[in-house]
Amino acid sequence: MADWRNITDGALAVDAPIRSIDALALRDNPQAIAERSAGAPRVKPPSIEVLMGSGSWTVPAGVMRVRVRLIGGGGGGGGGTGGTGSSYA
Repeated sequence: MADWRNITDGALAVDAPIRSIDALALRDNPQAIAERSAGAPRVKPPSIEVLMGSGSWTVPAGVMRVRVRLIGGGGGGGGGTGGTGSSYA
């Protein structure tokens, strides 16, 4: 299990050498997040909401990104006689 290590902004300053402890944190912190280690930030899994019909939708608090998939009902397919002057055998 990986341990969570805090990395200060100053530790990764431009043109500053990287310390091995900070390099280890950059390597291990994603695993610590996935394993929900002590001190690691919690990541909320994505949620899915299916809306059927018309209306409005309010973005929940804290949402930063929304993916939308729209599926239309399709066309009626014509159903007419083919227009004026047409004949069918």
